[in-house]
Amino acid sequence: MESRIDELYARWQKNPDAAQTVALCEALRTSTRADLVEIVGSHAARQLDVPTLLATARMYSDTGRLDDAQEVLVAAGRLAPRDGDVYRCLGDVLLRRGDAERAEKVLERAVQFGARDGAALLEKARALLPTQRASGTSAVAEAVARDLASAGNIATMIHGSLNAPPSARTNLPAAAPPPKRIVPVTDDEDVETQIRKNNDIKAALEDALAPLSSPRPAAGLPPPVPPPRLPEPDPLPPRGLPEPAMYAPPVGPQTAGIQLPPPSSGAMAAFGTSPLSSPVASAPAPSSPRAPPSLPKPPAAAPPEPEQNPLLAALARPAKVASDGRVPEPRDVLEALQVAGIFEPDGAVKPQVFAWSQPEAGKRRILSTVALVLLAVLLIGGGGGTYYYVRDKRAKEHLIAEQMLTQVDKDIEASDAKLLEPAEKTIAKAFDMESRSPHAALTWLHERVMVGLLKGGADLAFEDSTTRAKTVGIEEKKIAFAHVASFLFQGDTAGAAATIAKWDAVAQEDPWFQLIAGATFERAGDARALERYNAAVKLAPDLFVAQVLLTRAMAVDGDPRQAMELAKEIRAKRPDRPEGAALVALAWARDPMRGEPPPEVKEVTEKEAGLPVGLLAVPHASRAILALEKHALDDAKPALQKGLAVAETPGIATWLGSIALSTGDEQLARKAALAAVSFSAVYPPARVLAARVALLGARLDEAMKATEDLPPSSPDVAIVAAAVAYEKLDVSKAFESIPDDTKKLPFVVPLVRGQALLGGTPGPLSGDKLVDTADDDAPWADLVAMDTALDTGDLETADKIAAQWKGGERALRAIRLARLARWQGKLEDADRFSKYALEAGTVTMRALSERVFTLVAMKKDAEALALFKSYPNVGGPLAKWLRAYVVASHGKHDEAKAIVGQEDPPSAAAPMPARMIAASAYGALKDTRHGNEYVKSIAAAGFVNPDVVAAGEKVGAKLARKAR
Repeated sequence: MESRIDELYARWQKNPDAAQTVALCEALRTSTRADLVEIVGSHAARQLDVPTLLATARMYSDTGRLDDAQEVLVAAGRLAPRDGDVYRCLGDVLLRRGDAERAEKVLERAVQFGARDGAALLEKARALLPTQRASGTSAVAEAVARDLASAGNIATMIHGSLNAPPSARTNLPAAAPPPKRIVPVTDDEDVETQIRKNNDIKAALEDALAPLSSPRPAAGLPPPVPPPRLPEPDPLPPRGLPEPAMYAPPVGPQTAGIQLPPPSSGAMAAFGTSPLSSPVASAPAPSSPRAPPSLPKPPAAAPPEPEQNPLLAALARPAKVASDGRVPEPRDVLEALQVAGIFEPDGAVKPQVFAWSQPEAGKRRILSTVALVLLAVLLIGGGGGTYYYVRDKRAKEHLIAEQMLTQVDKDIEASDAKLLEPAEKTIAKAFDMESRSPHAALTWLHERVMVGLLKGGADLAFEDSTTRAKTVGIEEKKIAFAHVASFLFQGDTAGAAATIAKWDAVAQEDPWFQLIAGATFERAGDARALERYNAAVKLAPDLFVAQVLLTRAMAVDGDPRQAMELAKEIRAKRPDRPEGAALVALAWARDPMRGEPPPEVKEVTEKEAGLPVGLLAVPHASRAILALEKHALDDAKPALQKGLAVAETPGIATWLGSIALSTGDEQLARKAALAAVSFSAVYPPARVLAARVALLGARLDEAMKATEDLPPSSPDVAIVAAAVAYEKLDVSKAFESIPDDTKKLPFVVPLVRGQALLGGTPGPLSGDKLVDTADDDAPWADLVAMDTALDTGDLETADKIAAQWKGGERALRAIRLARLARWQGKLEDADRFSKYALEAGTVTMRALSERVFTLVAMKKDAEALALFKSYPNVGGPLAKWLRAYVVASHGKHDEAKAIVGQEDPPSAAAPMPARMIAASAYGALKDTRHGNEYVKSIAAAGFVNPDVVAAGEKVGAKLARKAR
């Protein structure tokens, strides 16, 4: 085998083309010739031929030089980016290095590009992935090595022998011991003579290296390199360290064509070293016109065995010249000299000229030797002492840093904003003591997240802390929370949610990941926020901020009663913290069945300092609720505006908007709805709030549009649907899917009564109870109370409710105020209110009919008839009865009868306001035959108001009572 390699190498030297290079690389895969691997590989790795690079990589891989193999394959991949064999070979190298994860990705590309045996190797890489995750890359490399050894892989066995100690190598020559340095002895010559000799020695060595400047003999080889300058004197090699055999220059045929002169003693003196006692020293030097006339002869010494140093053995043999007379390749000569330590590829420094002086007597030499020995002992002792001192100092600093970081961890868990700034300074000190501390890097990330949760994260940056964590080797799954937080605190909720989906499978056991995931879901209006906060509390029971955020989310989007229990528990455990009082106040304010405010409400409204950013809105909302209970709207509105300025979740913004609805301030409620929708456009309560704001402005169609995709069984959605149906005189079925217990809730009761009023049941409330009901902040409580008083003819109660409204700036209230003013004979007010109600919001049958009744009362029949042309689609069949009322009031009874002659009046199941319009039409027609009983049935149900009384008088119906 060795003879075949020598033969291939000789051919390669003559013609180093691609075919010869590939053949030689394949032969060297199973050899122990590390010297030829170095020479051939360094030449082949620079080629631009993909097969040559693949053969070089396989040679490097089988001889254990995996880094070189990977570098060569990367170069091959740049030349052929779609060559499957390149990816297959690179995957094999990565497996041998133990990187199964990267090998899997590379081998997938190999299979994609049709590599041979790529699928089998890919399955092997995937099978080793659990090993790498559990035990690291070294375990994977050992497993691959065992598989190769069991399969009889020769290259693996050779690789093992190369890494074995010199005594265990059987096929490699033993390294020669380091040469002994002999102190040069000078004669009495003067300095000029010594300089001349040194120059002559330099010229002789330049002549010996003259073939290096010969022209390039063959194509494809690198250009000739200019002769190198003589190197500076090398330091004395350390004693007792053998030269590595794998760096020995080629022996035998690989030196063919290289003519090197034996080093002379003068040349060795020029390098600052002594000549070696070897066959080279006794060989005759080549003649040169610039050779020195006389050189000092080296002292006689017994030559070492040739096999002790392959380089000396090669130089001791007679130089061979190629049979064709060609000069050897300069690059090969330089590589051989570089391996031997003679040539420096980057250029050497010119040798200094030494002028040796006459040595002193032996006594002084002995003293110098003793001084040198003492100096060496001092240096070694000082170095050892310094090493142990530094190591001891670092160990102590590590302990101090760990103690500091442990305290910082406790401060972070306490979630106190006042401790964050000192914690950051302590982390900086820990980095000063131990710059690559994983504990400090992870604590820094925790501190950054805590700052964002307690103070707000608009100005936070995670790039430096995340990069530091990666640099010190922290696992990605342990810093996944920082990736999510960097998106969340910059307002990119969608990006944070996408990052959660990416890391959720591997970071579920990290409480910080669950905490930030909960904050992300809460910002997005997702109900899963409660689950994430719950998981964070279970994983880290001492993490106080997780308990606070869980209670807040439970109060806003969950069960307020359960939130009250959690808040009281926090309050009992940490009475010194303001968060407990704020959470109790929040749970009380969010409870629909809340009673008297607890003491914590007063505490939090008077002292709000120290609250985290997530609870800053609670004191303002509590002040607004207390102001509403006292009917101090001027105090409630500013408090709500301040609360909206610090709201950071859609739940808090929606809650403040619902309070604003109670004040009747449409602009403030709209601002809250926009804030909530800006956090999350799919948050159901935010959309319900937008619908309620639209209802407040009498934009009924807009309100229905806002809730069209929401579940109808939701109480909030049912309220919107019922309110729209109530205004459009439609008996709604929105409450049928709601449980009976839900219908008893205070914010649902007014619209339930409104549906009963449409159906013909006025309800048990009257007088002052209706006035109190109208003062309730529940949806439609004021409008249903006013309609109850007006429909039943209780104008005195209606006047009291109108006094609470202080004007008709709202379209829906303007309809009722116009009706009341018309019955009170205040036609100018009725005209103003009815016109505003018709133009300010969605045109309903309530608004159209009241405008028509007002215009008829003002003898403006033409304007009243023009309304039916302006709004032809409002009212449906009921519009005919209203038009007949206008025509008949103008005296055209026959025309009015023709309009409703083919129409049946609204039945007993129809909404009561529709039946009262038909009754008024019968009264204007003076249709006693049909109108008498029809009007009596309305009055019998308890609806005796001025319109019904006037119709009864015209149709001859004697009513049981008259309107008050």
